Amino acid sequence: MAQYNPEFVLFVGDAVNDGGDQKLWDSWFEHMHKYWIKSGNTVIPIVPCLGNHEKNASNYYAQYALPNNEQ
Repeated sequence: MAQYNPEFVLFVGDAVNDGGDQKLWDSWFEHMHKYWIKSGNTVIPIVPCLGNHEKNASNYYAQYALPNNEQ
């Protein structure tokens, strides 16, 4: 993703298969660290959307710093 140098990414959900499984989130962010860090060591901002696989799990909300009620 970093090679395309986007200003931000709108991620439309289903980052993991089971939003309640923290191991899947850990893997997701490990891959993000590998592919989403731009030159200058800056991270691409992500605007996440809740998908059906996240199952509205509390783990989803623990991953991101979202405004207001986070939904």
